[in-house]
Amino acid sequence: MPCKQTVLRWISRIPEFRAQYVRAKEEGAEALAEELFDIADDGSNDWMEKLDKEGNAIGWQLNGEHVQRSRLRIDTRKWYLSKIMPKKYGDRIQHDQTITLADRSDDDIDKRIMELTNGQVAVASGDDQEPED
Repeated sequence: MPCKQTVLRWISRIPEFRAQYVRAKEEGAEALAEELFDIADDGSNDWMEKLDKEGNAIGWQLNGEHVQRSRLRIDTRKWYLSKIMPKKYGDRIQHDQTITLADRSDDDIDKRIMELTNGQVAVASGDDQEPED
């Protein structure tokens, strides 16, 4: 196995190796994503047998530590995937905004623009109509 510096040098100098490396990282991320389902579906240690003082089984109790550990494993993988492949696994932020200016005059809008920009923007005068021939 080559050392890390050697691999990084190959990545920077050999385009074919860089492409293979990127593809391998993507495949690794996909494998990690598939693990999420395995972890979530595995309930094998979620319940423990509850024993009385003499060691006799008296029922079952939730193994909260195991459940929390599974949640942590899932959340850690999800976070990591969102960082290494943000386009595919990152949070999608959608910005929606509706602005209604119909109830304001052009002068009011110009005044508000000047206030918001501290006068740093030139506001067009109302004479922006094309001259007639």
